[in-house]
Amino acid sequence: DQLDNTLRQIHTRHRGMRKAVIAANGALLLQVALSLKRIGLHWGSDIGLLGFDELEWAELAGVGITTLKQPTWQIGYAAVEQVVRRIEGTSDAVREQVFSGELIVRGSTAR
Repeated sequence: DQLDNTLRQIHTRHRGMRKAVIAANGALLLQVALSLKRIGLHWGSDIGLLGFDELEWAELAGVGITTLKQPTWQIGYAAVEQVVRRIEGTSDAVREQVFSGELIVRGSTAR
């Protein structure tokens, strides 16, 4: 109910303006999509919708959902390498790694 009410408020408060919801992961993206359906809003026309992770169903849902595809295999591999180094006794300073994603534009966002 809270998600439904929040999305209704965003849509009403910003009527006539471009607006979008960005979901941080696939589980949340599904909940937002279901909520939009329940309250009668359509992504791509009433509101934009973008999710992280390239989910197999994202291209099949309605007009399709724009996603930011992350290189999950590379991220996981790098994380395991760090854990193995720590287990082996390495005491290197914590380091940040940056991975490039790929924006996959579909009908849920205005172009």
